[in-house]
Amino acid sequence: MIDRFESLLSSMETGIVNLVEKSVQISENKPLEEQNQQAQHQEVVECETDPHRIRTRERQIDIGKNTDEYKAYVAKYPKY
Repeated sequence: MIDRFESLLSSMETGIVNLVEKSVQISENKPLEEQNQQAQHQEVVECETDPHRIRTRERQIDIGKNTDEYKAYVAKYPKY
């Protein structure tokens, strides 16, 4: 299970690096004024507001955090 968490963490890090690289490429290719105009017209990301869905997701997260594998993962990779 720890391998699955490490794999997930690795793929998330790769995705973040790719997003940052794309952002840098975009900013290098466009004038600052054009970038500001795009920032003003970006879509607003909506958050989940359905209380039932939020409670369900919180329960899913709590179940995952109560597994031995997650506890081992947290012990191996502390926050600080």
